Amino acid sequence: FWGRFSTYVIELLEICNNFNSVKPDKFKWSNLLWVHFNSINDSINYVENELSKFSTQEVFLAGASHLSQYPILISDEIRKRIQFVLDNSKEKHEKRLYGTNCYCKPFEYIKKIESPLIIIFNSPYQNEMIEQIMKLNPKVQIINSNFKQNLWNFLSFDK
Repeated sequence: FWGRFSTYVIELLEICNNFNSVKPDKFKWSNLLWVHFNSINDSINYVENELSKFSTQEVFLAGASHLSQYPILISDEIRKRIQFVLDNSKEKHEKRLYGTNCYCKPFEYIKKIESPLIIIFNSPYQNEMIEQIMKLNPKVQIINSNFKQNLWNFLSFDK
């Protein structure tokens, strides 16, 4: 997988460099892409390390989107441990997350679980998800990954 993924990243970097050839900082977008790639990798490594501290078999990922897709595809540890991906969208329930063997359940699914462990990757909705999860099951344990770099700083062309 890493070979295909790195080829994909290199192709994107070439596209970004060509796209930005007319801009003063032609490497701005390629830098952003590498920071993004590294932040995904750092977050996955953090979650893998945290997962090793828990013996529970009831492990879920929050958010049926690319935010869950990358970790499932990249990490054997995450792929092996999670049971389902959780999401609020009824259109996603009981369907497979694209590119994976993981199926989606509603967040309410965790109500009946004794002590679930939920992984939340960085998302615009993470605070809302944490609040919802805690209301559904106060015994839940959460692994919340945090990106070490602020990607939005790289989006500004004012630097």
